[in-house]
Amino acid sequence: MFEDRSARALRAESPTELQELVRDLPKPKPAPAVVARPMAAPLPPPIPAPLAPGTAPARLAVAPPEMAGLPVPHRRSKHVSIFSSVVRQGDWRPARRSKAFAAFGETKLDFTETVLPEGATEVHCRAIFGSVRILVPEGLYVEADGSAFMGAFKETGRSTATPEPGGPWLRVTGFAIFGEIEVKVIKPKGPSLLSRAIAALTGPPRQLPPPEDP
Repeated sequence: MFEDRSARALRAESPTELQELVRDLPKPKPAPAVVARPMAAPLPPPIPAPLAPGTAPARLAVAPPEMAGLPVPHRRSKHVSIFSSVVRQGDWRPARRSKAFAAFGETKLDFTETVLPEGATEVHCRAIFGSVRILVPEGLYVEADGSAFMGAFKETGRSTATPEPGGPWLRVTGFAIFGEIEVKVIKPKGPSLLSRAIAALTGPPRQLPPPEDP
């Protein structure tokens, strides 16, 4: 029964199909309402300067990953946790299109230390009685769009990055039923309080005066 329900949930493509799977389950207490924050419209691409008569536009040659010595990212991938946890962090290579699914578990994708390819990287999330967490660095442009039924789809923090033509950016979509999907912006870590206190006490190193001539 549970294996069949999990398989059907993994194949579901819309919130309606997931609602049919949990219709016979006991309903928990209503969760507090989540107010959706309007997203800022993306900035238009910069207008190039006019060319002189008879001049052809220059083309930027971009070497493919295999020629640049970088591993080629997969086109699609799945990250599934059922009564367990799945974590992707560090220097890992995400696919162009990924699916993150959590049922009675947690799936966490950490993009703070990875290098994304040029263009859009898409992550579609589904959470049923579980949580999916997407961690992104502050300098990465992110678009998040999702919905929730008796759950939450939220953004924590706000990135100050702006979209750049041809640059890497991340798009996160999904829906949660009795679960939570969170897109969290991680700010760079500064010096710790202890290191700042030691630096304030010791101060800059003293320089000895040059020796006098005999």
